[in-house]
Amino acid sequence: MIIYRDIKVEEHKILTDMIKKLSDESNYYPFTSSDYNVGDEEQINFINRLNMNDNCYLSGAFDDEKLAGLIYLYGGSRVRNYHSCTLGIGVLSSYKNLKIGSNLMQRAIDYAYECDVIGKINVQVVKENTNAINFYKKFEFVIEGVEKRSLFIDGKFYDAVNMGRII
Repeated sequence: MIIYRDIKVEEHKILTDMIKKLSDESNYYPFTSSDYNVGDEEQINFINRLNMNDNCYLSGAFDDEKLAGLIYLYGGSRVRNYHSCTLGIGVLSSYKNLKIGSNLMQRAIDYAYECDVIGKINVQVVKENTNAINFYKKFEFVIEGVEKRSLFIDGKFYDAVNMGRII
């Protein structure tokens, strides 16, 4: 049974391990597990920021104690961009097709509407990742532009699609 709840600061190692696994499962991540050099203190600070600021959100999908999926909204830190959040989401491949991603997304969108400070959610997707683009469209994200040559993966340049949802 999947339980959706906040990720606690004591679970920083679980979060780091999850992000590394996700980056190795997909060629569409902007980094590899070897690039993801986030130490314990840095991850603790990240979790604390997301859990303490009203323009941020962090939640996980747990299968017992195992983290199966995660989502975060990372809000701006200045007055002029405080309303604008960057979205990150991932579900381990062994948990795909169980609606975990959809449930996480709906919870984050619900939070954005309830918190009264988030006005925009942004996400960036590799142009070839049509499954992700269609997933975001299902949640009313629209394409706002393309960043040419955003990533360089396995000797090839990839464009990134910028998508957003107004709250």
